[in-house]
Amino acid sequence: MLELLLLLYLLRKLSKLVEAKNRSPWLLWLLPVFWFGLEVLFGGLVYILNQDNPAFTDFHAYGIALLGGILGAGIAFGFVEFLPRRPLKCPECDWQFTEHGPIGVECKQCGTWLRVTRGKVYRI
Repeated sequence: MLELLLLLYLLRKLSKLVEAKNRSPWLLWLLPVFWFGLEVLFGGLVYILNQDNPAFTDFHAYGIALLGGILGAGIAFGFVEFLPRRPLKCPECDWQFTEHGPIGVECKQCGTWLRVTRGKVYRI
């Protein structure tokens, strides 16, 4: 349960990062894919390799699997962090911009006020 709460918290943080980079929300799928993929890989591999060891318990396998999930989250965040900020365009005159405030941005060419919501540009 705590693992899922941590995953939801990280997903919210990644969502803000993806939105700041003006990227597609589909990049949010990187987090659960890498998290669960590396968790299964690390946990399964360690469990198989130490199956005959009597001192090795399922708790050890879960701990190492959790470390794999955290590594997967780090890979997802690193991938999104190194993506360049995607420029957005004014729908009226194709002026490109990357920075915008919470209220919006004024087009430098045509003077239209623009609002950015989830990577889409709308005229105010």
